[in-house]
Amino acid sequence: MAEMLLGLERDLWVVMADLACNPEKVSRLDEADGRLTMAMVSHLENLIDEV
Repeated sequence: MAEMLLGLERDLWVVMADLACNPEKVSRLDEADGRLTMAMVSHLENLIDEV
């Protein structure tokens, strides 16, 4: 359970960064592979449903 919650926390940081990022600076997230993807959204939804 702790490992799953830690992974969930890490993924939510990516979500927060993507939402809070200045649109003019979004390329920085792209360079760091820090953008939210639909695969991540699906994974997060499944984890949240499990919890």
